[in-house]
Amino acid sequence: MNLSKLNAIENGPYDYTRSGNPTRDALESLLVKLDKADRALCFISGMAALSAVSHLVQAGEKIVAGDDLYGGTDRLLSRVIPRMALWSMSK
Repeated sequence: MNLSKLNAIENGPYDYTRSGNPTRDALESLLVKLDKADRALCFISGMAALSAVSHLVQAGEKIVAGDDLYGGTDRLLSRVIPRMALWSMSK
């Protein structure tokens, strides 16, 4: 048996925290119950969440953010997303 297969067996679905994390899974399950939702998604970072949101919105839709943003988030909202024919609002 090769090492990668052995590692996958030992760690199950949680071999790498970005692809699976028991704490994140528990939080998502709790949010589904609390909000009576079909599903919930939690992300490893704010930029990962914003990347997902920016891929879901359509031209003409809005992304609304607070005024105290991480520098990379601010640049993404003010410089990158507008070039994608999307509209963002912060500050």
